[in-house]
Amino acid sequence: MEYLNVNQLTKEMVVARLSELTDPVDAAVEILEKTVIVALKDVETLKQGHRQTVIGACEGTLTLDANEN
Repeated sequence: MEYLNVNQLTKEMVVARLSELTDPVDAAVEILEKTVIVALKDVETLKQGHRQTVIGACEGTLTLDANEN
């Protein structure tokens, strides 16, 4: 499986989406959910390595700098 930097990818998607919407929390959660679904779409059994994918997506959602938008 190709390595995805889900932290950075999620962060960039959240920043882009937040600039369009009035409810940033809902937008961030929606993007987080979709990112995890896509990142793990072919996974039948979760393994330890998949945990880091989910953590990376969460960190990308939560570590937004106010100066980035």
